[in-house]
Amino acid sequence: MAAIKQIKHIKKQVKTTIVHSTLEIRASVCTDLSQHECFPSNVRSQMHTLSAFFTRQPFAISSSCSNSTKINPLLSFSLNQQKDEDISRDPGFISLVIHRCLETIGIKSKVVFGERKSDNTHSFEPHLWLVIDGNIIDNCYIEDICETSVRYLQDNVHQCYKECEPDLSLLKDIKSIEQAVNFKKCLYFYIKKPDHALALSLNREQYYNYYFAMIRYMHEHHNAAITGVDPRVRYICWYCERYPKGGKNFISDILVQEIDADQWVDSSCSSSWKFFHCKQCMVASYCDKSCQRNDWNEIHNITCLPRGSVCQSPLSPDDD
Repeated sequence: MAAIKQIKHIKKQVKTTIVHSTLEIRASVCTDLSQHECFPSNVRSQMHTLSAFFTRQPFAISSSCSNSTKINPLLSFSLNQQKDEDISRDPGFISLVIHRCLETIGIKSKVVFGERKSDNTHSFEPHLWLVIDGNIIDNCYIEDICETSVRYLQDNVHQCYKECEPDLSLLKDIKSIEQAVNFKKCLYFYIKKPDHALALSLNREQYYNYYFAMIRYMHEHHNAAITGVDPRVRYICWYCERYPKGGKNFISDILVQEIDADQWVDSSCSSSWKFFHCKQCMVASYCDKSCQRNDWNEIHNITCLPRGSVCQSPLSPDDD
């Protein structure tokens, strides 16, 4: 009995460690992959001001392009908001929000997944960016990027951004490989399930503040409203994508199309009209423990973000 309790205690510690590691990954966004961009303070190039250096592609669109008078002020405002909120190296969240901002004023853009190269070495990192009218636009703020890297990106845009499966073969140590794989999964998550990713991201205060600053900007400058999180995300099982049978009358009102009868299942939650939530993020919901465990093992252990600073295991320590 004592041995079983010890094993469960160790499992809980491992899960909590994963949670902390997740936060570190989201905060640093694979800084080990981009050390070529960063220099010790005594040799780092003087950091640039956003207004002076971020006026060329890939950070801004050419003034000759249509809608540049709408796009560039938006990109500039976003960069400054990222700086003010200490949001650095999160291309997934930023690309998604900017894409939705542009969409709401009728400007088409495409979120692209691939590799980004920041200097003349062979080092690449997984990245997301936008393509607007054939122009590569990268609105991701990087706090410690040096002037040399900025100039290199501006002078070699099409060589630096490559839509492909990121090549991680150059990474040698286990930690860098693990970080790169996890970061790639995070970016894929923003592409495959953007509403799920956005709902989770808003658990962080800085991201919440940035998001609503962008909402205010779009309202004040364009009298437009950004597309928010799909309300179905709050009710659907995040793994099997089925709905709670007890909430059919209510949930049917937010469905864009009819779904098959077998997509409605009984809820194991005490409230029959919804599924139970992940105990950590309180956003992801699951129809049963099996779906929660499967989703945790596949992606949620990387993308889950707690509300506030308290980290709790999303699975009960009594669960096997």
